[in-house]
Amino acid sequence: MLILWAIDAVREPGSLMEQSAAVLDEWAERLSLRIEPVYVFSPAQLDLGLDVEKPPSEDWAAPYRASSEKMIGDLVQTYSSSHPHLRAALLPPKIIHQPRSSVRAAVEALENYAVSRQAEWIMLATHGRRGVWRLLMGSFAETLLLRAQTPTLTIGPQMLETPSLKRILFATDFGEGSKALFREVVSFAKKSQSNLLLYHSVPNLLEPIFQSGAYLFSGSWIPARNYFSEEVQERHRRGSAWARWATHQGVECQFILDETSGNITEHILSLIGREKVDLLALASRSGAVTSTLLGSITRQLVRAAPCPVWVLNPLPPGEASQNPRALAG
Repeated sequence: MLILWAIDAVREPGSLMEQSAAVLDEWAERLSLRIEPVYVFSPAQLDLGLDVEKPPSEDWAAPYRASSEKMIGDLVQTYSSSHPHLRAALLPPKIIHQPRSSVRAAVEALENYAVSRQAEWIMLATHGRRGVWRLLMGSFAETLLLRAQTPTLTIGPQMLETPSLKRILFATDFGEGSKALFREVVSFAKKSQSNLLLYHSVPNLLEPIFQSGAYLFSGSWIPARNYFSEEVQERHRRGSAWARWATHQGVECQFILDETSGNITEHILSLIGREKVDLLALASRSGAVTSTLLGSITRQLVRAAPCPVWVLNPLPPGEASQNPRALAG
């Protein structure tokens, strides 16, 4: 299993580097991992102020190449020195030279490299920036979540303890493609010998559920109480059937149907704390809806979760037999 460890060698705080290294060390002890540190080296990362659309001359990176390679090498050595399992799984660092000064171009360069390497995950830290700073600088993590086909694993500043990977929470809307993603999560849970919680939130009868474009648990006014009751029963049957299937695959799985009103993000965060969840798994989008991700529940959870967040993108139609994720599952 190959994980690309995306490192921001310029801006990433030491605390996030240490958290990322600790998670990878814990996982490398449980799983057969290969971990490749990756740094996207671009004018955007260095704040050189070059033209966003026009690539600079070919030798733009020459004055910085040696120092960036030394920087990422030193960072990896520093933060892996106290983590023996991580150190044993490490591959040589890779510097990706990307001449365009834009976050989107840097994300595309990383995703293209991940595809060429057939990486199963891209792991990165998210700073949880908000407001004007995020609008001005752009968010590499959020752009990656929206655009990358490779699943991402984010480590945020709210993670204060290293999770042990004993319990995984998969939150779903039972939308298009979610069953395939559930199978992928079950496959990983089996490999890591983790227990699984399957969570689904049902809209409250008296509330319109449309939280900031929240496609993940989308809903609308429900005019008839009996229709609502039938919907709840159907979702309960479906979730219970999924949980039984996971159990038959050798993974202990509990289905949680949440009918309470209120903020779904807060409900999931509360559940993470109560159940001592070590990894939160989410779909990045459902069906044809893609642009509502950033500004909705998934983004809020990536920023606020006290555990790593695994964001999966549904495989496009026709790719199931070609994509290494599908083959691995």
